[in-house]
Amino acid sequence: MVVRILDHVRSASSYEDGDVVYRLLIDDLTAGREVAVSFAGVTSVPSAFINGAFVRLLETIPFDVVRSKLKILDSTRQINDLLRSRFEFVADVGATPAPVREGIYRVQFGSDSGVGGRGMVVIKGSTVNGGDEGFSFAGRIFGTSDDLAVDLKVKRWNVGHVSVFGNLTEFNLTLAGKANAHAGTFNVAGSVTGRPSMRIAIAGQWISAAA
Repeated sequence: MVVRILDHVRSASSYEDGDVVYRLLIDDLTAGREVAVSFAGVTSVPSAFINGAFVRLLETIPFDVVRSKLKILDSTRQINDLLRSRFEFVADVGATPAPVREGIYRVQFGSDSGVGGRGMVVIKGSTVNGGDEGFSFAGRIFGTSDDLAVDLKVKRWNVGHVSVFGNLTEFNLTLAGKANAHAGTFNVAGSVTGRPSMRIAIAGQWISAAA
């Protein structure tokens, strides 16, 4: 099977675009079938797209299977380099230090509208899980402490709670920033994926180790 990206999304420019491609790949790759993905007409992509389309595959499929069954066609050097760096980071966690100190963090966040909140997250390797009084957070951290990239899925669990962006019940955040492992802090900022005007900044402070 060949999946031509631009047959399914208008542009390969967001986590949501990547999610469309991911859903086209996951069943065949899980079953061990070969799949080719064509980037024909696409000259470059952001990390959010790569994370949404390809890196998530490694959460359920062994790296060796993805490497042997997934073929990339018609790609540029920028796309190839980004794919390789993201796959290497997730697949070789033993050789690559976690970009953020592992443990339980207190987080504070605020939007450009002035609405803010606080919660807690647990960081283990490149995974992030947590929540606050109204929403759950789940996602991944990529890159280095000086160049963090974070993809976070936010979902409301408390029906009566309103997010910092109003009455959104489920959305993704695409974030970037830096961490200081010695101080046990990180600071990232970004926006709701696909809605660049909905911006948010998040600061984390390490409080204890996780089990």
